[in-house]
Amino acid sequence: MRKLKRWWRARKAEAALKDRREAVRAMVAGVIGSPVRLKERGNLGHDSNYDVFAGDRQVAVLRLVNPFKQRPTPPPGMPFRIEDAARRLDHEYVALARAASIGLAPEPIWRAADAILCAYLPYHTLTSTVLRTPGRVWECLSQASAALDRLHREVGMAHMDASLSNVLADAGHKAFALVDFEYTPDVGVGFAEQKIYDHLRLLQATGKFIPDRLKGDHAAWFAQIAGYVDDEMRAAPLERLLPALNHVLAVPAYREAARAILPRLT
Repeated sequence: MRKLKRWWRARKAEAALKDRREAVRAMVAGVIGSPVRLKERGNLGHDSNYDVFAGDRQVAVLRLVNPFKQRPTPPPGMPFRIEDAARRLDHEYVALARAASIGLAPEPIWRAADAILCAYLPYHTLTSTVLRTPGRVWECLSQASAALDRLHREVGMAHMDASLSNVLADAGHKAFALVDFEYTPDVGVGFAEQKIYDHLRLLQATGKFIPDRLKGDHAAWFAQIAGYVDDEMRAAPLERLLPALNHVLAVPAYREAARAILPRLT
């Protein structure tokens, strides 16, 4: 019943957005240089998202603010927050542009007050890889953490909503891209804390995809994360992160492995 209610609310929100969606579609057609059609792509976040097609060929991805969507705000005490629509889109655009400059995100090619249009990458989510081949879950976690480390070191930003669904890979898993920069760090959460949170949040979000037979195969991934941890991360206060990492830190083996590389984790 809950799933049905969510579906019905999403349909109502999309219907209410019709006029603005059509106006934006016309503007996108001008940017692309040909008529386009929009295809919904899940729309589980705070905005509406569409694959953009020119004929039968996908050419872009569109994010459009949907003021009619009802999405819960993060509970108090989380290390991240959701900004209002304008600030959220500003953050998303800056993050995409900076990450795209090093090949780590789809390139934003057009911006309106309530929309961002990105170039299409023929990639798939790492979640889809794991669903097809569950035995690759730790491999995909390793690839996602390597992409997050590049974001931290080369872009100077954290993602704050890391999951395998927000990391894209090409067919050969040689190139990767990060998407959906909807969340921003809460006030007072330092960059060292943000980096730690990205990696541990990634593991927490992936827990449900790890087969029981592979749950103990975590040593190599934690060794990889240890290579990313610097002195500032080791000295960072972690209290602000704990409420958002309750599930992963409730696994004794993961908690002990995290403690070995983060001395301030109690």
